[in-house]
Amino acid sequence: MQLLPLRTWDPPLDSGFPIRLDLDIAHGDAPIQFLHRHPYLELGICVAGAGVFAVGDQLLPFSAGDVSIMRVMDPHLLASAPGTVSLWHWVYLAPTVLSSTDPVGWRGEFGAAAFSAVVSPSEDSDIRGLMNLLVGELRDRAGEYRASVRLLANLIFIRLNRMHRGSKGGADETGTRSALERIEPGLISIAAGYAERLSVADLAARCNMSEGAFRRAFRVATGQSPREYWVRMRLALAAAMLTDTSAPVSEVCHAVGFTSQPSFHRLFVAEFGLSPGGWRRRSREG
Repeated sequence: MQLLPLRTWDPPLDSGFPIRLDLDIAHGDAPIQFLHRHPYLELGICVAGAGVFAVGDQLLPFSAGDVSIMRVMDPHLLASAPGTVSLWHWVYLAPTVLSSTDPVGWRGEFGAAAFSAVVSPSEDSDIRGLMNLLVGELRDRAGEYRASVRLLANLIFIRLNRMHRGSKGGADETGTRSALERIEPGLISIAAGYAERLSVADLAARCNMSEGAFRRAFRVATGQSPREYWVRMRLALAAAMLTDTSAPVSEVCHAVGFTSQPSFHRLFVAEFGLSPGGWRRRSREG
């Protein structure tokens, strides 16, 4: 598995109104080259396609209609389902856009460590509607659009705070964050080489740790073993591929790195509570 760099992408924002809209950005299934983060808040809406976000210890499947939210400097990466392309609208904004004096949505930080970076319409359909309105205002720039953008952005973050209010980080959130930083090269390498054979010793070496220390830090950071995380990454991508393509289940199984279809079926049911075919049928129904 390759070691990927962490890059900070700093898109230029207007100093007078620091917000940027990027429309119809395509993300393919090419090998992931780096983990990235932004010095701004990032909002996205998936227009088409499906895949998975890796955000720290979280593996979050996405599909069309889902809204993603990344906090300032949250390291993350996006992988579209094998053989597919996903299409996104992205909004980057400085917290001061929410309010010049008291950014309500920013203050809440969305439940800290418990924050989920992908919101589906089934979780909150209003957030998708607000996001579409925000994109429209930024695209059209009609009269008083800045006031409208500020209002819509605040509404989005207020709803996120309500969703995650009461969610608390673990008893040792600082320790979890530190462990995540130590194993970050390993997490990135798993995401880049999810279809390859897993070598915990190799991952540990990339993190400049002994295998035992790496396994312990991985458990503290993610609550699971390296192998469990690796399997969940494969399953999340399989779920995305089942949602967005008509590929046979056997093809999906092999595309994400499984060599045994019965094993794939068993693990998929354990993770999602549905068979691969049942998952596809449910996603097609709505």
